[in-house]
Formats: sequence, structure tokens, C-alpha cells
Amino acid sequence: MLVQSKLIRRIKIFVAFPLFCTAMLAAEAQAGIMLDGVSESQYLAFASQPQFAGSGSVFSEAIDQQTQQVIRVSHGSGTLIAPDWVLTAGHVGIPSFFQPGGTGPTYAISQRIAHPVFVANGDSAFAINFGFDVALLHLSTPVTSSPYANIYRGSNEVNLGAAITGFGVGGFGADGGAAGLPQASRAGTNRIDYIFPSLPIGPNGVTQAFNSLFATDFDSPTSIGTPGQYNTLASFGSDAAPSPLEYQLANQDSGGGVYVFENGNWFLAGINSGVQSQNDTLGTGNTQLFGYGALGVYTRVSSFQSFIDINALSVPEPGSFVLLSVIATVAIFARRRTST
Repeated sequence: MLVQSKLIRRIKIFVAFPLFCTAMLAAEAQAGIMLDGVSESQYLAFASQPQFAGSGSVFSEAIDQQTQQVIRVSHGSGTLIAPDWVLTAGHVGIPSFFQPGGTGPTYAISQRIAHPVFVANGDSAFAINFGFDVALLHLSTPVTSSPYANIYRGSNEVNLGAAITGFGVGGFGADGGAAGLPQASRAGTNRIDYIFPSLPIGPNGVTQAFNSLFATDFDSPTSIGTPGQYNTLASFGSDAAPSPLEYQLANQDSGGGVYVFENGNWFLAGINSGVQSQNDTLGTGNTQLFGYGALGVYTRVSSFQSFIDINALSVPEPGSFVLLSVIATVAIFARRRTST
């Protein structure tokens, strides 16, 4: 079994905002690493499903020094959880605008409330490795054109099928996302394999948020590698077979949402926070940060429901979410075959 401190030790954050370009960041901006042999159009179509309409991009504006034109500076992604509140990752910084769906009207952000432990320590590596990578963005004008997500308040995320959303350019697993596909709204699937039960005490003696992170691994199709070669979380019961739209995180996915389908409803269960290569996790295997075997690491929304409720005032009960049919959901999240 993996040593848990090693499992979390080398997680990389992934944002597009230039001020965060430090040694902790992954190399080039990517987002939406997809399964070889599956058409990109299927990921684009999945992202267009109505239950994901509250997912959007968060950004600022700047003046291009060469052209003197106003340009858009991406911070990452976020998810609408009330008409005037967006949930995102703390490490995306302080964006100025939110755009549901990544296209159409934009909404000014009037206030950012990051978790107080994140604020007190002010370090992206700390935020992820010690489980406080969460922030709320208050919109100046409520969004009336998109549904908002209901937060997940259960504790049964492990083994649930997950839909992961993000904004940015994309690629495929075999080349570690090097395809550099144009920026677009993409969504894919994976299965939540593991919840980190506890983490080391952080800087200044601050203890971690207990059970505040969960992980997925990026499994390959049977045509790539040997059986189980990229099943990085096999020690924790992970299945080696990929889900139908297997998906991995990369830069510009930061702050986006992980949705789960339970009891006939979609819920927001995670916030995209980090990624770690298979080699960094196991000490062997694929060294590509965005390749097969990599871990996606997410801030667990249920661990921060009090923070969300207190600061975002009234978080809605289930019922506002536009749902896919149960039949479609069962098809998308068909349980993967048991690995041997």
C-alpha cells in the first residue's frame, strides 16, 4: 500500500494566471486530457449537458503591452452554487469576472472569500497539500440564465462515478496532453478512488482539514500499455478499466467542478485542485504529468459545507438542478470491469 504522505507530497497546482507561475506549477497550460480512441466531440457534447451550465470560467482583464488592447487573463474555472455565488479553488487568485459556460454574458465579481487558513498561510502549495484550497466569489449581479449546483452533503464519494468539468485547451493521454487542442468547455468522467484520511501538520503548526481531499487516477484503454499498468490507485481498490469518457485534469481546470449523481440528483462534490504524475506517486511508472496513471486531486466540498453555508448565506437544497435522465447517467457511469 502507498505511504500516504508520499501520495500527497508532489501534487502540482495548475492555473493560467501569470502571477502564480512558480516552480510548483506544471509546465504548459493544458485542460481536459482525454482518452485515446474516444472522439473529442463526445467530451464537448457532455460538457453541454444542462446540469453543467453553472460551470464557468473566471478571469481578469489586462492591457496587452504590444497592441494596447484589452485582453482576457484566465484564472481558471468555477461553479455557480447560488444565483450570486461561485465556488472555486483558493489558488486561482482574485479574478474580476465569471462567465457561465465559458461563453456569453459575463458577471463582475464584487468579493472573494478564501478559506481563512488559506489566507493566513497564503501559499498555493500549502492550500492543496493541507486541504484548504477553497474560495467563494460573490457576483455583483445574480445569474438568472444558468442553473446552479447543489453541494454534496454526504460522505460516500468513494466509488461514485464523477463528472469533471473545466475550461482550457486539451489533449489526449498517450502524448501527455501535448496535442494542444483549442480552448473549449470540456467534461469527462472518472471514478473517485480515494479520500485522504489525514495529512501532516502544516506550516506554523496549522493542522490539516481532516478528510478534505479525494483523488482519481487516469486509466488507459486496453490498447495502451499492459493490463493494470496505469492503475495507480490499485492498492486502494481502483479499477484498471477506464470509464467511458475517462478524463484527467491539467492547467486551467483549476477551480472547476466534480459532480456526482446520487439519488436521482446531480451534486457538486469536488473542486479541481491538483495533479500528480504516476512516477511522483509510486516512484516508478509514467513521468508525464498529464499522462496515463496521473492522479487528479480535488478539494472535497462536503468538508467545507459550513464554510460555504456561513459565507454564501443560503445554499439551496436539492431541486434546482437540471438533471440528465437516469438512463443516460447509468450509461455514462457504467461500472468499470473488475481488474485482475
